[in-house]
Amino acid sequence: MNKAKTYIAVVFSLLVLGYVFLTMDWKQVWVTIRTIRIYWLLAALTFHLFTYVVRTLRFRFLLESNPGLFSILGATNLYGMYLYLMPAKTGEAALPILYKNHLQIPLTQSTAALLAARFLDLVMMALLLPVLLALQWSRLLLYLRLVIVLITLTVIIFWVILVYLLKNQESLDPLIRWSESARFSFLNRLGEIIIRVFHELGRIYDGKKLWPALLISAGIWLLVQNTLFCIISSLGFHVTLVQVIVVTLVMIPFTFVPLQGFANLGTYEISIVLAFALYGVPSEDSLNIAIGSHIIYIGFSFVLGLLGLIILQLSKLVQKAPD
Repeated sequence: MNKAKTYIAVVFSLLVLGYVFLTMDWKQVWVTIRTIRIYWLLAALTFHLFTYVVRTLRFRFLLESNPGLFSILGATNLYGMYLYLMPAKTGEAALPILYKNHLQIPLTQSTAALLAARFLDLVMMALLLPVLLALQWSRLLLYLRLVIVLITLTVIIFWVILVYLLKNQESLDPLIRWSESARFSFLNRLGEIIIRVFHELGRIYDGKKLWPALLISAGIWLLVQNTLFCIISSLGFHVTLVQVIVVTLVMIPFTFVPLQGFANLGTYEISIVLAFALYGVPSEDSLNIAIGSHIIYIGFSFVLGLLGLIILQLSKLVQKAPD
């Protein structure tokens, strides 16, 4: 992340923190923390950790190489921590680097697996958002309806274009010729990287891995919903799993906002408050849910990262041990 984005993220985070400190009912927050339900919290942590086990299995399935499950789990857990704590999805860049440093997986291969996984997440979203639109039409504000339609159409169009390109990889020949004839070395390098990543995506497509990976993505999505449900329940608020699913879907458009604080500070709170407003939840309660759940998620991220470090160290010790 460049310096400008870092400064913007810091300023945005401070502004959000200032607003929260001025408007929060801190007595209620303290009561919420003191009365947290440990059994729900442990259930949420279990779902969260298992989510990254399944994410690891998906990455391992998409990769051409076959790294040890223990090692790739540790690297993926570390990636999960960076992904949540860094602003505007900049933590995504950690995955190829971690896989390169700890698993010796080429950057192009891991980048292709990451792009495929993220695209499958978008496809899952495009399948679910129309359901939300149909079931919650009267509750949704006009701008949310428009955003949902726009995101769904964009993903569908991108899917059609991607499948066409993967089926007709010779269509990349103009890009290859352009990158080879470019006067600037960085353009040559950029074109070479894009082509390598695309060939890796072609390997994934030719291996008929996209549809099975989409089913794995559906399982990941369900685990994410159960994690949030258990977190909210641990805070003492009574919600249904269906409400949590709707809230999560409403939150999706906010993940595309380019201006975000560290650990999604700001956009997370805004999306939670607006989403629960659909069910008539007072803004004070929804803000308590947002702050409390965000603190828990940040704590879970550190646990995930620490667990990742431990797993990586243990895997190195196992590899060094004599046969």
